[in-house]
Amino acid sequence: GITQMIYTYYLSKKLDYPSLPRVPFREKLTTTFKAIPPLTIPLIILGGITAGIYTATEAAAVALLLGIFLVYFVYRDTSWRELPVIFSEGVVMYSLSIFAVACACVMGWLIAYLDAPTMIADYMLGITTSYYGIYTMLVIFLLIIGTFLSPVASIIIFLPIIQGMGNAAGIHPLHLGIIVCLTLALGQVTPPYGICLLIACQLGEISMPRAFLATIPILLLALGVIILGIIFPDLFLFLPKLLMPSAFL
Repeated sequence: GITQMIYTYYLSKKLDYPSLPRVPFREKLTTTFKAIPPLTIPLIILGGITAGIYTATEAAAVALLLGIFLVYFVYRDTSWRELPVIFSEGVVMYSLSIFAVACACVMGWLIAYLDAPTMIADYMLGITTSYYGIYTMLVIFLLIIGTFLSPVASIIIFLPIIQGMGNAAGIHPLHLGIIVCLTLALGQVTPPYGICLLIACQLGEISMPRAFLATIPILLLALGVIILGIIFPDLFLFLPKLLMPSAFL
């Protein structure tokens, strides 16, 4: 996050983006007060899921109903005639992302059916079982897999073999999990799956090649952070060690 903030600041200065005027404190309070109703939506969603009132999928419908209620009954800044247009645009945007998810599901089923995870693990462990060797192969492998599968599907399919490889190299499970999640997250903005990139292109109405080229520096910075985390594990583990020292004995 810090590296991306620094790059964003550098890019804004380089491209001479205009800066916004300083907002008075009273206006900040007013804006914050107006934002309280929509800010309660995540709390209601997470609270309902945690309490078992509805599932994560049903939470999407709850969020939609809450959003409609706020727009038409609280803020009242949208006409009812615009609702069909909003729905149609939402369906188009949703269909684009869900098509990518469907293709990724087919790829995930094929990988699991062919028992590819076991073959890949045997091949990697046959090359080396060293700390840096395992991590190098894992990062390269996860970067490739992340372009075709969602992080959740990748973790479900490959977690058993990844954990076994980590144990063989003497890697702490928490550190391994952090590296795996960070690496798979890069796949969210890399074609052809890149679900976050697809949605961003749809919202910004720009082509995927143009958007992807703009994200390359950020991806390289994130990859650099992952490499630093591998070389210096305490960059990621210092806080867990501070809060739960017994887990690292």
